[in-house]
Amino acid sequence: MTRSFAEKVRRLHKQRGFLLLEAIMAVTVITLGTIAIMRTYSNSLSAGVLSQQFLTASNLAEQIIWETVSAPALDALVGGAEGHFEPPNESYSWARTIKAVFPEFGESGEIDDFSDSGAAGNTGPTVQEGEEEEEDEVYILYEIQVAVSWEYRRQKRELKYQTAVMRKQPDPETEEFEETGTRVPPQTETNEPRERESDKFRKRESEEDDDTGTNKFNKSKKRRFRETDRE
Repeated sequence: MTRSFAEKVRRLHKQRGFLLLEAIMAVTVITLGTIAIMRTYSNSLSAGVLSQQFLTASNLAEQIIWETVSAPALDALVGGAEGHFEPPNESYSWARTIKAVFPEFGESGEIDDFSDSGAAGNTGPTVQEGEEEEEDEVYILYEIQVAVSWEYRRQKRELKYQTAVMRKQPDPETEEFEETGTRVPPQTETNEPRERESDKFRKRESEEDDDTGTNKFNKSKKRRFRETDRE
């Protein structure tokens, strides 16, 4: 009995246990690792949501740019405009700015060298005698800026796009403009004045025919009277 009890006590002394400090450190390491894993997971989720929002904003910005470029008259849209998108994208708002730039083509040095017929090294066609020189067409360069903004986690996000469009400057002699700035197609010439001239010419011919007819009738009458006088 005494030996067995003494042996048990010795065995207990030989076995080493965990200290409280070691247990606390182990729990701390496990907690920090778990927190890091959860934070990485949440960051990956937020990055996925944010990338989806940026993709949606990019599509909406391209939609605004396409609608602006396809407009028939950009001169009426010059300036700033803003608004909100329709559901399900009501949380996004857009802002657009259009600036008109008027480059003077032909005034810069390089373009002048190529445009002048007498410049050195120019092999372009020359205007011969009797041919009318065509006027240089003037183009307007429109700078378009579109910004799409939204709010995510109490922070304002914004995506900006910028592009440029070149349009031919309308000729005021052939195209008229309304006060609103929209273009009006040139009016086609009617044939009314020509028809009136033709009617006048026909009337003159009919009057001349009438005059010749009355003259012939009068001459025939005079001949008859002369013949009766002779008799």
